[in-house]
Amino acid sequence: MVMAEITARWEWRSFGDRFGTAERNGCAAGAQWRQESDEIYLLSRVGDNVKVRDALMDIKVLREVNADGLEQWTPVMEGRLPASGSRGGEGARCAQLPIPTPLRAGYTQDEFIGQFAAGRGNPRGEGA
Repeated sequence: MVMAEITARWEWRSFGDRFGTAERNGCAAGAQWRQESDEIYLLSRVGDNVKVRDALMDIKVLREVNADGLEQWTPVMEGRLPASGSRGGEGARCAQLPIPTPLRAGYTQDEFIGQFAAGRGNPRGEGA
């Protein structure tokens, strides 16, 4: 899938169930900021991040981190799963995952995660 307009955006990600003071302050102020979803992130210490949600693979490149830890990411690829073998390989390359040869003709969400992330030592898969 070709993205119409690529715009860098600032994001703050939190993984977990409890957020202490930040959650209490937001609730006390009446904030409606909580959003829950099932996402899988393939996090790399050295590469881009790959997010899989609702059978959509989203690859973003970290551009900048400000003094407060807010991160600016630029989306570079987005595509539906099942994906072609080359698209699955591109997702793996961005996350600094080993790319097996030969690639399969295509990958479902479970096949992509299983093939490229399961048991690999470098990246971490995180459920958010």
